[in-house]
Amino acid sequence: MHCRPLLAAAALIVSQTAEVQAQDSTRPEQVLEKVRITGSNVPRRTDSETPAPVQVVTREEIVRSGAASLQEVLQRLPANNVGTFNDGTTVDTYGAATVSLRGLGPGSTLVLINGRRVAPFGFTGKATYVDVNQIPVAAIERVEVLLDGASAIYGSDAIAGVVNVILRRSYRGIEVAGGLGTSTHGDADERRASATFGVGDRGADGYNVFASVSHVDQDAVKASARWHTQSYDLRGFGLPDLRSPQSYPGNLYTSDNRRFLQPLPGCATIGDATSANPGQCLYDHTRDSDAVVRSRRDALFVAGNAALGGSGFELFGDAAFSRNVFAGQHYTIASTNLLAVREILPRPFITLPVGHPQNPSAGEVALRTRFADQPLVVTPTTDTERIVLGLRRDGWAGWDVESALLWSHSHTRTTTTGSIRHPVLTGEILDANGVAPPTFRFGDPAANDPALMARLYPQLVDLGRTSTASIDVRGSRDLFRLGAGRWAQLAVGAELRRERFDMQPDPLTAAGEIVGIFAPTAAGSRTVASAYGELALPLTATVEGTLAARWDHYSDFGSTVNPKFGVKWRAAPNVALRATYSSAFRAPALSETSQQPVPGGAPVRDPKLCPVPDPVNPNCDIFVPAVSSGNPALKPERAWSATAGIVFEPWRDTSFTVDAFSIRRRDQIDYIDPAFLLDHEADYPGYVVRNPDGTLKQLNVQYTNLAESRVWGIDMSARARTTIANVGNLGIDGSYEWLPHYWVAQTPGSPLVEWAGFYEQPKSRARVALSFDRGPWRSSLAWNYTAGYQRASTGSDPSCPYATTTPALCSVGRWSTFDAFFGYADPKFEIGLVVNNVGNVQAPFDERFARSYATAYDPAYHSAVGRFFRLTAKYVFR
Repeated sequence: MHCRPLLAAAALIVSQTAEVQAQDSTRPEQVLEKVRITGSNVPRRTDSETPAPVQVVTREEIVRSGAASLQEVLQRLPANNVGTFNDGTTVDTYGAATVSLRGLGPGSTLVLINGRRVAPFGFTGKATYVDVNQIPVAAIERVEVLLDGASAIYGSDAIAGVVNVILRRSYRGIEVAGGLGTSTHGDADERRASATFGVGDRGADGYNVFASVSHVDQDAVKASARWHTQSYDLRGFGLPDLRSPQSYPGNLYTSDNRRFLQPLPGCATIGDATSANPGQCLYDHTRDSDAVVRSRRDALFVAGNAALGGSGFELFGDAAFSRNVFAGQHYTIASTNLLAVREILPRPFITLPVGHPQNPSAGEVALRTRFADQPLVVTPTTDTERIVLGLRRDGWAGWDVESALLWSHSHTRTTTTGSIRHPVLTGEILDANGVAPPTFRFGDPAANDPALMARLYPQLVDLGRTSTASIDVRGSRDLFRLGAGRWAQLAVGAELRRERFDMQPDPLTAAGEIVGIFAPTAAGSRTVASAYGELALPLTATVEGTLAARWDHYSDFGSTVNPKFGVKWRAAPNVALRATYSSAFRAPALSETSQQPVPGGAPVRDPKLCPVPDPVNPNCDIFVPAVSSGNPALKPERAWSATAGIVFEPWRDTSFTVDAFSIRRRDQIDYIDPAFLLDHEADYPGYVVRNPDGTLKQLNVQYTNLAESRVWGIDMSARARTTIANVGNLGIDGSYEWLPHYWVAQTPGSPLVEWAGFYEQPKSRARVALSFDRGPWRSSLAWNYTAGYQRASTGSDPSCPYATTTPALCSVGRWSTFDAFFGYADPKFEIGLVVNNVGNVQAPFDERFARSYATAYDPAYHSAVGRFFRLTAKYVFR
């Protein structure tokens, strides 16, 4: 395993701690306030008391990392694995960023703010998820990550774990901060500013109210600005020259489209003599691709609390408003390559007749062109609002009680330019034989009718809206004394929630008029009622058990009950053993139950009319229409998880944890595979539609409860602090996840197949940060590691087409980077310099991403930015 650097660094800190704090056991015991830890509704007195593993990212750690967004913070978590995505690939994710603990997908990780839910993102495919970009870093106090199933505590989605973002609850004074950043390449320039103002002291004045406003924007990184993505000529990597003769303005061929004649005037790139297309105008896809998109984030956060006279009740609340704008230029085959319109043209080229101003010959010529008069630019703008207002009181008839109203809303407006409206192409520009009129010039938009160009390249606007509204009440109290006089504790609660989802594509897209794009429509709502309880039972002086259960009733599919059991045994004063077992679920997303039919197609073999493959039988290789849609009859996904671990605290401020975990998930929701559907036609009535003669007419590939997955692995963490006289303060914070097995059965009855170590599923990730502070001076060095993985998707077919020619392409290499921080801080002034990716290590080359996106790296784990400098400063007015 790749944990030796973590253990070695930990050993160094421990040895120093032993010398300085060997007599620490003689110190008097401290009485600590009760705190509520993520994963439990029962208040506790230390972070280590919970039987389930919880990792905490503090505000200080966020500052030292230099992160400008929560996505950056979460991307560094070793437990955040395959299924996550960030805002760098706007064309697929509409600017959203997610977290995917254990690699089970963003829909299986619950994201909370201050222990309460957030409205999900408005554009989703399978499952729904929270866009973590909506949460401003300037307002974050800490992030607690529960690495265990928690549906017994929080309900749906908490299969792999919970990310609970704790925002600042009070502030007094004025604080202003700002920062600048740039890459060593001179791009990706970043600007940030924030201000916080608060009045009132909860103890002296009985109230506190504060507001925080923040702004962050970052420039784009062009794919052509990095050496491994500077051109789509990939011969240097052992791949073909993928620059296309379907270029802009275009190439002319003989009328039969067989022999190249000449490029159109204004061609920007000519193939070299060694190219497969010498002399032709070649389109380089990286020219129109952003490796990192332009982004802007603005947020306002307001929070307050006030004592209500002498009643003992406290009024509390917070409100958050954010706007995130992303603008990315993207190459996609669907909207810029004429090959994508082959199905709507009689021939895969355009005919220029004699007399056309771009036809220099005496006969007809064929034109291969790319419709790129307007670049494909996707600009999603997401506005979010979240308001919480509640009451709490401690010691009311023996209960600590709290109740709150919540309203959370997300609205995304995605504007797309550069897509082709094919009725205009085939109905207004070309005739029925694909012949262009002499009045239309290709690659010269200024020469054409502006109104016609506006119809050919319409501006598309897609809308996604979600909302979550809830009222909850919760309470906890001491019950009775058990082992060694310790109190048994009870927590109970109830919640009523209303969820809405509405995803509407542009009317032109919905009508199927945009080349290569079929956007789904989905709209739905439901009501959720929940009740839960939790018991903490100190069975003996050293053994504590926990029991929890939650009942959830959904208006669209029914009820589910999920229990959880936990135990912690203090085997020695500095050693604790812990274990949990729980069930969890993910409710079918409203997008999965309400999506309207979307047309498509699939190549299949009809097992009824072609029981044995036969090249003469047309039913052995047929392209059949396939309509994908939602399914209101979906059941929830179910999961069972277990953890077992040890907590070792040899000295004060020093702890080591090792936890093993296992998760089994069933009834996973996905589109049903056409081949599987035909093999099991009798099991899915209505899914296969046949003509009167028995031939295939259409497949209905609805969302269906299909797959099963099993994952197990080990989490390790280390945290230590020590002070060495006349030297300074040393610290270590490290975490490591080893995920050796991830088995998936994609259809019922199929065998489990290994995914761990294969495409986008690294077996291990780690982060270790060493810190050294002396007086007001602070410094740290952090190591980030992601293991490599195979190009093959799964262990069922580990073969690689490059095994004999270019073996290096058969895997994506490991990635190891260092981040450094240097700073100065006194009570009023702070300044810091962060250098991310000190060694300017380039992202490992990914052949699949190179072919699909012309960016050649996977943004879920890697970055194209390279070495990046951030200078930040803060001043506090008291």
